[in-house]
Amino acid sequence: MRAQPIVTAAALAAVFAAAALAATYQDPQRRFEIHIPAGWTAEPFGEGVKVARGTSYCLVMEGQAPNPEALVNHLVEQLGSQWTRFQQLERGSATIGGQPAPYSFHSGVNAKGVPSFLKVLAVSSQGTLFGLIESSSEKEFPAAKAGLEQIEQGFRFKPRPAPKRSGVPGPVKRLSP
Repeated sequence: MRAQPIVTAAALAAVFAAAALAATYQDPQRRFEIHIPAGWTAEPFGEGVKVARGTSYCLVMEGQAPNPEALVNHLVEQLGSQWTRFQQLERGSATIGGQPAPYSFHSGVNAKGVPSFLKVLAVSSQGTLFGLIESSSEKEFPAAKAGLEQIEQGFRFKPRPAPKRSGVPGPVKRLSP
């Protein structure tokens, strides 16, 4: 006789309770939505959003640059100048919202004097460019890494509405008999 795994009501309730704690943040300007992992919070941050848990966070904001790579370089230069012992650990490309996204991953001591990691990504769709800036203290990073990855994977562009027609009809062609 084979033993069958038994899933108890308590186990199912725990799984559904954890899933219910996660949410989706809807950008008020309807540019994007982002999955918020359980235990993380989202709050407006300028024209974007800050998703945080403890000292770990991900800022999502619209960027101004000729392309995603240029935005990553600009943000790394700007933020890196505020850190000490700032060094690049990795550079590459990820996929965010179905689009390629260059990134740069760094370590150093942040402006508050805490040894931390910084990851900067940029993604573009329909002419709109977004930067994602992730930071976590080295101490908190092992626990925060999965949540930060979920935030990246949960970022979705919202489709832009089609341009409205003026309501003025164009010329009418008459068909000859």
